[in-house]
This record gives sequence, structure tokens and C-alpha cells, in this order.
Amino acid sequence: MWAIQCAERRRARSGRTERHDAPLLLTRDHGNHQTVARCDRRALEAGARPGMTLAHARALIGGVHAQAFDPEQDTARLHRLGMWAHRFIPAAAIDPDTPVRESPAPDGLICDVTGCAALYGGERRLALTLRAALDRLGFLARVAIGPNIGSAWALAHFGPEPVSVLDGPVPPALAPLATASLRLDGVTEHGLMELGIETVGQLLALPRRALASRFEPELIERIDQALGQSIELLAPMRPKPRLRVERRFDGPTPRLDAIERTLRDLLDQAVAALAQREAGALVVCVELERLSRDGLRTEVHAERVTLSRPSRDAKHLFGLLWTLLERVHLGFGIEGVALTVEQRAGIEHGQRTRWVEHAGHGPERASGRLIDMLSNRLGADRVCRLEAAGSHVPERSWRQTPALRVRRECAAYPVRHRPPDRPTVLLVRPEPVRVMALQPDHPPSRVEWRGESLLIHTGIGPERVGGEWWKGEATKRRGDAATQGEGLLRNRDYYRVQDEHGRWLWVFRQFAGPEPRGDRWFIQGIWG
Repeated sequence: MWAIQCAERRRARSGRTERHDAPLLLTRDHGNHQTVARCDRRALEAGARPGMTLAHARALIGGVHAQAFDPEQDTARLHRLGMWAHRFIPAAAIDPDTPVRESPAPDGLICDVTGCAALYGGERRLALTLRAALDRLGFLARVAIGPNIGSAWALAHFGPEPVSVLDGPVPPALAPLATASLRLDGVTEHGLMELGIETVGQLLALPRRALASRFEPELIERIDQALGQSIELLAPMRPKPRLRVERRFDGPTPRLDAIERTLRDLLDQAVAALAQREAGALVVCVELERLSRDGLRTEVHAERVTLSRPSRDAKHLFGLLWTLLERVHLGFGIEGVALTVEQRAGIEHGQRTRWVEHAGHGPERASGRLIDMLSNRLGADRVCRLEAAGSHVPERSWRQTPALRVRRECAAYPVRHRPPDRPTVLLVRPEPVRVMALQPDHPPSRVEWRGESLLIHTGIGPERVGGEWWKGEATKRRGDAATQGEGLLRNRDYYRVQDEHGRWLWVFRQFAGPEPRGDRWFIQGIWG
């Protein structure tokens, strides 16, 4: 039994957040005009179809949002979707016949569901379960189950219902469908239209010998595949096997030194295998198979470490793992040890140095080892670093991110820039202050903060910082207290002032409107 799924990305998969009220079209260049490659649910309901020109789609729908279509990225995501589908079916493959049509890249999956229907209460329940799961992921999908690939493909792309199950004879089910449902090329399909043949039923009514003499042999092959009279093989996607090494003892051993020696040997084997793949470990798991307390059965105790960057340094990995394993209760003895590299990533090849003591001991590697040690001992969420955020408002221009989550795309292409002069102590929330200024656009001469009146000797500024205009009324309605409500949408003038105690304060004036009387003042930070 075979099933095919045809999915098109919704707006949630487009990676854009603007213009939520407009239908989404993914376009590609075709000669001197643009054509539609993908469209979301709203565009489909309005009449847009893949293959039509962008001008035609705009004339049908009106206001649409169009962006460029990336076939390689789309195919990669479809591959990940096929790997995800393995939780429902034993095998899945990317549809190889999609590019025959006007679509520039595959947009469907072919799945083997043989023997799976009984687990879900029938084929229709299986198809409904698949479609509901894809819908939760943000895909508009059509699912069909048939006795072979050809019939399932035809029903998934040209069937009258989004979920179709073919449990009877194939010819009557395919008869009302268009001839394009047989996965024909454009020349053969055009030739059939010239003869007035538009449906599969009309095509099957013609003598087979006449078709073989007038058209290419591919037409007969496609008919046989749809009717199940020709063998069609599936090239399923296979997940990458995880790197795993293990060793079993002759009997249970409670000796900690034997386990340590075994772990070192397993790490050496894993590191050698990673070196052949030019990769490094990101997540490593060690499993200890030990006897239970009653001594009648075995149980597995697992310890896992996560690294901030790929590594195949056996000494570093052993230090992280052994810190966790030396506290494990050995029970009545350990019968086996297994080491699995659950996640790995490529490591850029580098030239080895002549002297070992200078090989690969740079500051980046040292900081990575420190992050790995602290995160695995204290907890991944307790060791954080500051990461730039998409805002120039000071209190929202950064966020705390676990140090293990390294953005490798940023690490590979570091951005060199000179940061602006900011206080060493930045308040989480700006604190309101009362000021007295001799002139409207000059620094304040006196500041009242936390019940103390401070005389200002020196002032530098202003520095204009614009508000987050792109968030519009949504932020204004939310009323974030940390940003003083609508203050996030207003401009600010920052001043660096020195009080009578010699402290440098960072204060700003929040514009409330065209009149300066409604402006408010806050303190943002202190220089140490």
C-alpha cells in the first residue's frame, strides 16, 4: 500500500511576519516575467495557482505579498518533513515527478504505509491522522492512499477531496481525473488535448495499440503504473546512523578503574571515527548497563553532556563525562558501557602545527571548554551570555541566551564593529527622575533621584535614539511597563552627566508629544 502527500507552506513557514492580512505568494523568474511557484491557503481560495504569472495573480486577488522562492531551501525543508514522517510510516521519499509539472521544485512526499493501517484503525484514519499532524505543523496538505504510487499520486494532486482512500478498483476511481494525473510530460498532454482527450477514462477507452503507435512509450508506462501493472520502486530517505561504540564485560564489575579505562578506550574509538568524518561531537551520551537492586534484571543509566561547539578532543570529553559518572551508584556491578554521539557537526579542517603544545590552544577553544564545563555542572540555563536583539532601545537591545546555544552562522562570519559608549551598569527598567534644565535642549542642571537631589557639573549630549516604529499600535496596546507603556514608540534624547559626587549618569528625556511640557525624564545607567 502506498500513500502520497502534497504539501504547500503556509505563511508560518515563509519566515516573514509583516503584512499578515495579505495572501502570500512565492515567485520565481521565468523569462522576462515572474510566475507563482507557491501560494498559501488564502491565495488558493482566491483563484491563484502555481504556474500563473504574478500579474495574473495580482489581478485575481488584489493586495498580495510576494517574495522570492528558494527551491534548494524548500527541498531541504521537505527532506526534514520526510524524516519527521517516519514516526507514522516506515519509509518516505521526496516525490521525483513534481518537476515534470510547472512547479520548480518537489512539493510532495511518497510514503510506504504497508501494514500501518491496523495501528490507526484503518486506512482512512491513518490518512486523517497524517493530515491533522501536518496541519498542526503549518502545512496545507492533500493526502491519498492507493494500491500503488501512480494511483495515490493522481488522487493526491487531482482528487476531489483533500483526503482520499482508494479501496476499490483503480480505473473507475481515476476515470474522472484529468490526464495530467498520470504524470505526463507537457508534449504528451498537449497531444492528447488536441485529440479531445481530457480525462483518464477517455484515455483508457482508446485502443492500446493506437496509443503506442501515436505517442511515446512513456504514455503506456504511465498508464501501467497508475493501474498497478508496472513495477515502480521507491528510494526512501534514511536517517544518518548515530555513531555508537560499546563494550561488554565478562561479568558484572564494581571496579571504578575498569569503567574509567573502558570509557577512555571508547572515546578514542569515537574520536577516530569523528576524525574520518571531519566532524565533532555536540551531544554525547554514556549508558551504563547495571544490575538492579534485586539482582534479577538489568537497567540502563544514561548520562548526557552537551557542548557549545563541535569537539573531538578525547581529553576534554572525558573530563565532562567522568565528572558525571564518578557520582553514579554502581549497584551490584556494571555489565557494559556504551557511548553514543547523538549529535555532531562538521569541523573546519586546519593545518596541524609541528609542536604539539601550540596546536589548537586558541582563546576560542579555551572559552568553549570553560562554557562546556560550567554548563554541564551548573545547568545549561544557568550559564548565559548576552546576545544582540533586533532593537536599538537600550533595555531591549540584548537578551540572555544559554551559552551552549552557539549561533554558528555568526561565529563563522564575525561582524567587527565598534559598539557605542554605554554605561557599565545598565538598569533593567529605566527609573523616573525629576530634573531642572536651564534650556530645553540642554543637559539638566539638577536631578532628583531616589530621594536625593544631585547637582550636575558636566553634561554631554544629546544622543537621539528612535523608538521601535515597526511595532506600531501592537506595542502601544500591550503597555509594557519595562518600557513605560507607549514610550517604546517615542524618540529619546540621552545625556551623559556628572553629578557632584563624581558619578557619570545616563539620563534621557522621553518625548510625549509636540509640546515639551509633557516630556518625562528617566535614568538608564551608571558608569563605574
